[in-house]
Amino acid sequence: MSQALVNNKQYLAASVQAELSRLLSDEAKIYLPGSEKFHYSNARFSEYGRPTYIAAVHPSNEQDVATTVRYSHMRGIGCTARSGGHCVTNYMKKLQDGIIVDMRCINHLSYDAENELVTAGGGVYSGDFAQFIHDRKRELGIGSCPTTGLIGVALGGGIGRLQGKYGYLSDNMVSCKLVLADGSIINVSDKEHKDLFWALRGAGHNFGIVYEATFRVYPQPHGGIHHSWDFEFGLDKVRDLYTVMNKLVPDMHPNLACFLIWSKKAASGAEGVIILNAVWSGPRDEAQEYISQFEAIGPVVPATLKSVGWNELPWVAYQGLNQQYLGNPDSWNVYPYKIFSAVSAKRFDLDALEQLYAEVKEMEQKYDTRILVMFEAFSHKRSKEIPDNATAFPWRHGSDIFLLLQVSLKNLDREVASNEWLNGWKRRLIDVSGYGRLQQYSNYGHGTNINDPVEAMYGYDEWRLNKLRALKKQYDPENWFRWYQPFWPDEAESKTSRL
Repeated sequence: MSQALVNNKQYLAASVQAELSRLLSDEAKIYLPGSEKFHYSNARFSEYGRPTYIAAVHPSNEQDVATTVRYSHMRGIGCTARSGGHCVTNYMKKLQDGIIVDMRCINHLSYDAENELVTAGGGVYSGDFAQFIHDRKRELGIGSCPTTGLIGVALGGGIGRLQGKYGYLSDNMVSCKLVLADGSIINVSDKEHKDLFWALRGAGHNFGIVYEATFRVYPQPHGGIHHSWDFEFGLDKVRDLYTVMNKLVPDMHPNLACFLIWSKKAASGAEGVIILNAVWSGPRDEAQEYISQFEAIGPVVPATLKSVGWNELPWVAYQGLNQQYLGNPDSWNVYPYKIFSAVSAKRFDLDALEQLYAEVKEMEQKYDTRILVMFEAFSHKRSKEIPDNATAFPWRHGSDIFLLLQVSLKNLDREVASNEWLNGWKRRLIDVSGYGRLQQYSNYGHGTNINDPVEAMYGYDEWRLNKLRALKKQYDPENWFRWYQPFWPDEAESKTSRL
């Protein structure tokens, strides 16, 4: 890179800081590359296919957010928000030399006891939200990682362990305050901008920056205690384990949620095993009908049981993986380049999974890499009771289980090989998914060097994309917010470019 270009970037960053700082509140801050606070805002779960920034804004109030968006628009400098930093889509690499609005300063929480509503600022972590409502003896289905941004999860739909009881996180959003591309601030709900409210719940990253959102919450049953069993199974039990899972998935009890995770070395010391984390959110004795089926398979060691408040659950489930890795920013740079792939499926294919685990074991022995194989199986009872057209999330009846694969690398020497391996397995898992096509949770999309078709994330029914694009023309006609899973024709991959 030439010195002139470096200086041009430095000049641009300095001009942004000088000009924008005069427009923001005294409490707001702007940080440039090289500063500790910029590094804090720039850190993210994966360095693969990442955006770059020339400035980080730490807003103090809604006007600071609006002013930053308006200024970036005026200067023609791309702008996006961050909270948890867990984004796995590499589509955001299209944003280069942008302005990042670090919403973690906007972390207020308030509880309306009379109406059972909680309002959360745009930078609130999922775990902080869980703790806040747990302290008030309430609960709600949220994502499984406590350091994700609550709002970012909700805008993509918001799957999670308790969706069988309460629906998706987005189903329980009752309103939000949204900053549009022109810097205007609007309230969005089923009473104001109703069609936009529909779009925000499933495709919301495309319309603006959410300053705050209000959610419906529910009284905790059983004192908020959830029971979490961790089983370890050898690879000789793959067929038996997933045969049981295939029996449970179609009509999974709303109290039950399962994660199945490959472990190179588990807590017991066993190597090359599958950890089954089974969580029961009801009375412990009622879980035995299901736990006994897993015990009968023959785990490597007896299962460990931890009974904890649901606010603590993400930190202890699946042998504390969130604490060690997924939810721990200090560990993200051990293997900084994470290439991600996901498929929704109706069932587990036994032959495919036997081959997958054998390949994963061989690859981790052969290369200096970390491979995540995580399968999520939740009840869909409540989420399927809500009409398909209620929100922009298209897969209430088309995402029974989620199959996640990730290759984490220390450098990019094996980038090409890793993409080829992940894309090959993505094709295979789509073929045996039971759906005959990719039906993608948008927060899991665009992880490898082949983008997911836009229809896979937002629905193959033409009316869905037509409605989203009409709303985009109305609320963001210049397509300013186009960095995260876009559906605008010029940006999105169509169904003609399949895997």
